[in-house]
Amino acid sequence: MPFVQQPVSGLLPQLAWHPQSVTNLQGATVQFSATAVGAPPLSYQWQKNSTNLVGQTNTTLTLNGVMTNDTANYVIVVSNAYGSVTSATALLWVAALTVC
Repeated sequence: MPFVQQPVSGLLPQLAWHPQSVTNLQGATVQFSATAVGAPPLSYQWQKNSTNLVGQTNTTLTLNGVMTNDTANYVIVVSNAYGSVTSATALLWVAALTVC
């Protein structure tokens, strides 16, 4: 019978803090953040509607001057040599400014 190594608790990445949903006005700056634990090194990749955001590989995602087309679902995928985990979905809702 071949030996199968079982994952060791604490090595797999886990999210201690998930990004939180937010509503903001058009033109605002929005930040999402997450905290992960697990065996280093940990890698991070933010996604918008299941698509990787190029260059967004930190624990914090900052969106400057958001517009209504930034309204979407955002997640972070954290990975290491032992596996990966995807955060809960954070919804960004951007409200358009209206001039009266």
